[in-house]
Amino acid sequence: MQGDKSPKKELKVKLGRETYLNAYMMLLIMLILLFLTGWALFHYQMPGWVIGLTESLLVILLFLLLLFGGFVASLIAAARRLNVAALVAQMDLVLGRPMRKLIIFDFGMTRLSLLILANKAIFDGQLLDAEALLKPLFDVPEEDPVASNFAFDCLEKGLMAHVFAWTGRKKEAERMLEATISAAEDAYGRDQGKDQSIMLAEVYCNTGCMLGLLEDKERALGVLSRGLSMREQIYGAETEEAAKALNNLGQVQLEAGDLTGAEVSLRRARKILETDRKDTSGGAVLGYVLDTLATVLLEQGQSEEAYELSARALKLGQLDVHERAARLFTMGRCLEKRGDLRRAINYHDRALAGWSKMQGFEHPLVERCRKNRESLASRRN
Repeated sequence: MQGDKSPKKELKVKLGRETYLNAYMMLLIMLILLFLTGWALFHYQMPGWVIGLTESLLVILLFLLLLFGGFVASLIAAARRLNVAALVAQMDLVLGRPMRKLIIFDFGMTRLSLLILANKAIFDGQLLDAEALLKPLFDVPEEDPVASNFAFDCLEKGLMAHVFAWTGRKKEAERMLEATISAAEDAYGRDQGKDQSIMLAEVYCNTGCMLGLLEDKERALGVLSRGLSMREQIYGAETEEAAKALNNLGQVQLEAGDLTGAEVSLRRARKILETDRKDTSGGAVLGYVLDTLATVLLEQGQSEEAYELSARALKLGQLDVHERAARLFTMGRCLEKRGDLRRAINYHDRALAGWSKMQGFEHPLVERCRKNRESLASRRN
């Protein structure tokens, strides 16, 4: 008598009409490019074997792109081309995933594609859409050994914690963050090789910021301090990675009311990033540092320097909806200190308009911006 084996639960992914449209449009474009390449080779009277070999290689590359689309999308996302990465991830889910089902193994591609689309949804402020993309990953644990590693686990929990924190579900976010830290320490804390330390430091730096948002300041500062120390040991004290950790630490120090400590951390981060070739992000990291430092200086009454830093920050980086709104609010506060109430109100309105587009978004800055805006309006009247 055969043992009673429960059937393997399948990872169910709900894809909208737009996803299918984007995927098939990308495939059509690639097929057109494939045809045009063959036509161009024929037009220039290339030998038949050259045309055949070139077309064969392109077909193989297209097949590999479809089969390993999630991995390709992750490489594109790492190069800070999130829009393109999302398109490749959509094509992977629509066309690549069915192909992988034929060979049984998924290689973690589906999970990678879902994580990229969820990250893009968070970037665009579509928080509930991001939650819908992430939820199947928790409902159906992946049995594929490639996809079930701790790196995926930490990414999934980290993104879901982000969604919970930004939609006001504090307890759920706290549980998810603690689970993320625990999973990372279990996975990377046993063997303190360089690769393990890099991943653990990354988790500390990311979760520390979210703990600060959830008002667990003491825990956040401890986690961020460990992340900073590890990055300094791995990369060096005067590197971009250390500057990123310093920015996160400065942000939480600001939220905790330690203005002196925040200014020290942020000025050090700024000095590192403004050194030649230290900021490889095209100014994205520096933009975060300058905006946070401008907020610190506003609290200290140094409004002129704050205005200069805020103006620079608004021009730097590819900003998500929340960060764009936050920087507009900072500029509004700077203009208020300069006595330009009309423009200050305009910047407050633009910030509130940005936040209003985010699904279910809750953040202390929103209410503060709204109250500031009302105060400014009453002063003008």
